[in-house]
Amino acid sequence: MALKPTVFAVATFLLFHSLSATLTFAEPLYTLTDLGDMGVSSIQPEGINDLGQIVGSGYTYNDSGDFVTRGFLWKDGVLTTLSDLPGGDDQSIASDINNDGTIVGYSLAGDGFHMVSWDDDLAIHDLERGYGQNVSNAGEFVGRTPPSHGVLIRDGVRTSLGDLPGGEIYSRAFGINDHSQVVGESIASDGLHAFLWEDGSMLDLGGLSGFTESHAQSVNNLGQIVGWSIDADGRSAVMWQDGEIVDLGALPGAVGNNGAWAINDQLQVVGNSQVAPGLSGFRGFLWDSENGMRDLNDLTDGIPDGWTIGGAVGINSSSQIAASIIDSNGDFRRAVLLTPVPEPNSGLVLLAGVAAVVYRGRNFARRSSSRRRSGVTTTR
Repeated sequence: MALKPTVFAVATFLLFHSLSATLTFAEPLYTLTDLGDMGVSSIQPEGINDLGQIVGSGYTYNDSGDFVTRGFLWKDGVLTTLSDLPGGDDQSIASDINNDGTIVGYSLAGDGFHMVSWDDDLAIHDLERGYGQNVSNAGEFVGRTPPSHGVLIRDGVRTSLGDLPGGEIYSRAFGINDHSQVVGESIASDGLHAFLWEDGSMLDLGGLSGFTESHAQSVNNLGQIVGWSIDADGRSAVMWQDGEIVDLGALPGAVGNNGAWAINDQLQVVGNSQVAPGLSGFRGFLWDSENGMRDLNDLTDGIPDGWTIGGAVGINSSSQIAASIIDSNGDFRRAVLLTPVPEPNSGLVLLAGVAAVVYRGRNFARRSSSRRRSGVTTTR
């Protein structure tokens, strides 16, 4: 039996009400997972792969008062301290991890820091003196060699990236994508400039109008680059794409210290924005072209009391974020994984709405029929 017009109108209202009530949960929220404790005072993440595995370093002071740092891998819920080179007083930093589980970083040896890699069995490999910063899914490493020369290592062969013309002999490589495009910074004739290196050539990326320095930190597989541009008013988070530079903005109340640290192929950017003085004044952000810059503290459930998300350093293809939380005094950091809460399936939402309409519509018709049989009428 078909619903009468009045019942149909009510049913239509109930459908939209049900759908709107359900879709309010579609706002992209994150859950927080603390990566655990290494027995050190602070833990800082550095990189994340598409499997949600995170690398970074733990920091503390030994009994002699010396600063000590050890690299770590977080995988399948387990935090593992990485080995280091002999003769280096237990000093290592893990900078990045690719989808094969290869980790790049650096470790102190008897003659200074060496660029190193750890394979998926966590065996350490010495790549000679230098500092490893990033590894592509093709197994290419980038970083710098002493005193400060950007370098690419492919199949065990080192390639110097050179320098921007007119400046000092200085460059550092911080990011590489799966197409061997490398980004970093180099000194030009008027200061430190962000660069893109590709096929043996280094391109000066420049900065925002009036900039004095710029820095490129990460490049995705579409060739979009993020980093920051510095001028007299402070540091601005920026993105370079299609030959143009875009200011990503700042969080409300920002005091002029914003940086973009990573970008994925979905054009999502993460970084930090300072909204109050001191280290405890930093806030991690998520930026996308639709929503602009948003505070991750407003998007995340499960942040411990007295802590804030102070920065985000990596985001993978599933929008998982490697971030750090910082205590209210700015003294301690902990590494965390932010995982997006799945949005409701639109088909299931529709079915739920239709089911609600049928159920409520039948109840409405049943109550109306009962009132007519009992002689009860209603007025507005």
